[in-house]
Formats: sequence, structure tokens, C-alpha cells
Amino acid sequence: MWKARSARILFGALLQSSALGFHPVLLMSMLSSRACFAIAILSLPTLALPARPLMGQAALSRFSFDLALGGGRGSGGVHRSRTGEAADALVAWRARALGRPALVGGVAYSLFTLTGGEDAVCLPSPRGGCLTSYPLIGSVSVLGGVEVAARNGAAVRILAGPAIHQVEGGTYTGGFVARADAGTAALWRLSLWGGVRTQLLPRYRGETYSATALLVGLRVR
Repeated sequence: MWKARSARILFGALLQSSALGFHPVLLMSMLSSRACFAIAILSLPTLALPARPLMGQAALSRFSFDLALGGGRGSGGVHRSRTGEAADALVAWRARALGRPALVGGVAYSLFTLTGGEDAVCLPSPRGGCLTSYPLIGSVSVLGGVEVAARNGAAVRILAGPAIHQVEGGTYTGGFVARADAGTAALWRLSLWGGVRTQLLPRYRGETYSATALLVGLRVR
């Protein structure tokens, strides 16, 4: 119950802040490098866990809640800067208990933004005017796929599905989000995971845009 409430609060806040023109990833991106390092250090004990849940530890839930930070690169269009930072939140549910392969579905909020701001010097664009930096992209997606997970929470997961992307400046466009990740065994419901995520915009300004990022995060089951 608390996971469902937390998810509703998180996604409601993200969507509302996006509608107001405020992108929380700008704040998170300032802390992403240190945060990823801290996440990795704090989660190292989970790597040594046995294949079965620890004695006295409650059975892990079929629901999971992921948070992650990372970095990547955008493609498409003509831009002066493409390397950026990323953040991701996912609420997912698997059709079977842990211990065997299962179908998984979920809702995700994905963000990609540049590491730095615009350069004051104008670089000429072959299309006229000055080159601009790669736009910020925020995506809400409905994902489905498969997860192979041990009873201790260690898992490999592949998900993909349709998305609504909000591009910097307020433009909305349809597209897709795909992701693949692998997670460690859970230590009292908490595990470390890492993976790759792609936001695909097939028809933005008459071109195909995409932003692919490597992510490191925490998962609660």
C-alpha cells in the first residue's frame, strides 16, 4: 500500500512540476555523480548475499520501485552539445512471485538534460542562425516486458513501450522508451541495479531524435 501511495505522490509531483515548466532533473543532475557513487558504496553488501532470502527476511514483493541517475548522449538534429545527465523513476509489477521468469508491466518517468548550459559564443549552424544545445527531454511511458529474478531479488529485466515526450520549450510528441537492467540481491528489500535506457522520438521536427543513457540506481521490493 505504501509503495502505491509513494508512486502516486512522486509521479503526480513530477507531472505537475513539468506542466509548470520546472524540471526537477536540473537539480538532480547537479548531484548525480556523487549520488551514483554513494549508491554504489552503500549497496556493495548486497553483492555477497546468498541465492535465498536471508533468514528472518520477509518474502520480497512482486511490486518494485526504482530510482536512478546516470549520463548519456542524444542523437538527431544539428546541435552543438549532446552529452547530458539522466534520471529515472519506475513503478513495476510482475505477474509471478520471484524465483522464476515472469511478465512485467510498469509506468516510468524518464529525464535527459545537458550537463552544461548554452555557450555565449554563437557557432553558425548549417541551417542558418546559431547552433543550439540538445533539448531537455522528459518522458512518461507505459512499459511491458520480461524479468528473470531469483527469490533473493537478483534480477535481469527488459522493458519497452509507448511514451509521451515533453521536449524543452513545451512541445509534446509521441514515441517510445526501452530499457534493460540487471540488479543485485536485495538486502532488506533494497538492491542496487544498473542498466541502459533509450528515449526515442521518431517524429520530432521532421527528424528522429533519441537519448540513450547508462543508469545506476536503487530498487525497493
